[in-house]
Amino acid sequence: MDRNLASNLFSAEFGEQPNIVYSRRLGKQNATTGRQARPLLISFDNPQTAEHYITNAKHLRNSENVTVRDHVFINKDFNEGTGIGGL
Repeated sequence: MDRNLASNLFSAEFGEQPNIVYSRRLGKQNATTGRQARPLLISFDNPQTAEHYITNAKHLRNSENVTVRDHVFINKDFNEGTGIGGL
């Protein structure tokens, strides 16, 4: 489900369909706050793809979709051992 969500985002906002090899939600699921989305970690098949989206993340601030414009952020994953090209 999260992989499809990410694929749809990249398709709609960047007009591209990257090869996502891994995705998972970060943090603990909290039943009391159930409305706030947890960050999504995505890994691509190569680090150049991740770097491309990190570099172009600023384009999301100009999205026509208000939710994307105000709530979607792309950041580099600084944790070790998360795989190739993580966001």
